[in-house]
Amino acid sequence: MNLNPEELYSPKKAAEYLHCHLASVYRYIQKGKLVPVKISDQEFLRKEDLDAFQKGGEKSKN
Repeated sequence: MNLNPEELYSPKKAAEYLHCHLASVYRYIQKGKLVPVKISDQEFLRKEDLDAFQKGGEKSKN
């Protein structure tokens, strides 16, 4: 699993990257369309997962 800090996005940054509302990102997480990586008590989204999501691909199973 790639955990390069430059490749990890907070939900807020992910919303900016996806050009959607923050609530939409949380909804995608809740529905399992995006899978966050938990580090300590924070959640991050991998850039490669966001790119795949934008292209209509499957989420990472990591």
